[in-house]
Amino acid sequence: MTGDHQPPADHPGEGDPRRRMPVTAWLIIGISVLGIAIDLFIDHLPHVVAVLPYVAIIGMAAMHLFGHRHHTGAHDSNHRRHGGDSGTDTRESS
Repeated sequence: MTGDHQPPADHPGEGDPRRRMPVTAWLIIGISVLGIAIDLFIDHLPHVVAVLPYVAIIGMAAMHLFGHRHHTGAHDSNHRRHGGDSGTDTRESS
């Protein structure tokens, strides 16, 4: 045995986080989003254009606040370069 023991599957896919949504659900979501986009474009275009600058500002702020999680290495090296703790003891021994 290799140690890759999996519990018996009484109901396949139940509790599996990688379980996929059915194609019909994606189709319903896609058609709904398309219908909303067409409605906004046809009936509410002046309102959408008026809101775009605010959406851009909020989007930039959100990307700046929440988008820096995946590259923390740059912050560590920058911190070390400016005199931060580099993990080594730089004190003189007596």
